[in-house]
Amino acid sequence: MLGLSLFVIAPCALRLVQRKSSTIARNIKFKRATIANVKSLIASMEQVVQADEGKRGIHDIILPEGELYNAACEMITAKRVAVITGFPCMLTHSPPTETDGPLGALSIAKTLLMLGKDVVIITDECNEEVLLSCAAAATAHSSMLPQGLRKGTLTLESFPASTIFNAADESRLLKLRALVDLVVAIERAGPCKDGRYLTMRGYDMSHLVAPLELLLMPPDLLEGSDSLSKGPVSASKVGSTLPRSIGIGDGGNEVGMGRVYHRVVHSSITNAAEIACVVPTDHLLVSSVSNWGGYALSAATAALALLNNVNRTLPAQSAESGYSVEELRAHIDACLPSDAEETHKCERIVAAGARDGVTGQLALYVDGMPLSESLSILR
Repeated sequence: MLGLSLFVIAPCALRLVQRKSSTIARNIKFKRATIANVKSLIASMEQVVQADEGKRGIHDIILPEGELYNAACEMITAKRVAVITGFPCMLTHSPPTETDGPLGALSIAKTLLMLGKDVVIITDECNEEVLLSCAAAATAHSSMLPQGLRKGTLTLESFPASTIFNAADESRLLKLRALVDLVVAIERAGPCKDGRYLTMRGYDMSHLVAPLELLLMPPDLLEGSDSLSKGPVSASKVGSTLPRSIGIGDGGNEVGMGRVYHRVVHSSITNAAEIACVVPTDHLLVSSVSNWGGYALSAATAALALLNNVNRTLPAQSAESGYSVEELRAHIDACLPSDAEETHKCERIVAAGARDGVTGQLALYVDGMPLSESLSILR
């Protein structure tokens, strides 16, 4: 239903399940999951998702180590989170949605729901059917939390493109902004310095993209976006009433890249000076594939949440003594989608019309790579 909430799920959150642990988790060298050890583990996760398998030149725009850890800390302290996604770059197809973004967004939502957070996923009207299919597939794989733990709720909202976005739409979006204390933008199309939303090849998507960046940036700052080229900017510095924010992207034209605008413009990324997004976020995780950044954020948040006893599924331990490696592995696995779940989600979004963003194929591919590559990262 256009312009309205799509649905609300009282999610069956997650049970600790036994399945293949992540590669990083299987190779953990320490015996106890203390803060220091987990922080080192998160740094390893950050490196894994920043290897630039897609050869886009992201090494030019990666920030120093620590963005993933700091973003995970924001996730733990937030109570209600908006996750914005949608990159309608398949301009000759309907829907124009790509496979990168929805999978990572639902992975992040799954982790937040397990921790008792309320989540609203926000996208463009042209992407809503794909996001609905992805959410339905994710929900089919969830199960009950242990008794007494609060379950979050998941809401989906969609908005019309900027070319027809009106005062009523803006009012509804700003009401959502007032309800959340954190915005996570994953593979979210963002405006360049002239206000257009451009693909990696420089094609204009403005007739499809809703101005969801209003959740992060007041319009008067966007109008003066050229000033962002002077250096990194923290989004929350422009107004204390704005939510905290996390950006995840892989090409320089996503929401969050305003944090490294000058780096993007002078990078080896194709069409960088033209397509660079001007909208910053407080934390920015540049990753090889945006979905992979979503997996890393989910895993890092799960690890820190366990140590901070946030909606824990295990008896509390002190941060100094920590949990066992086995407990850490189980908790991380519970907060991330399984291979079967991620495959099901990808099958559902492809059936709904989502395409690989590089090849344009209706296939189980993400950014030109078979889904098996993503599952390898997830494991």
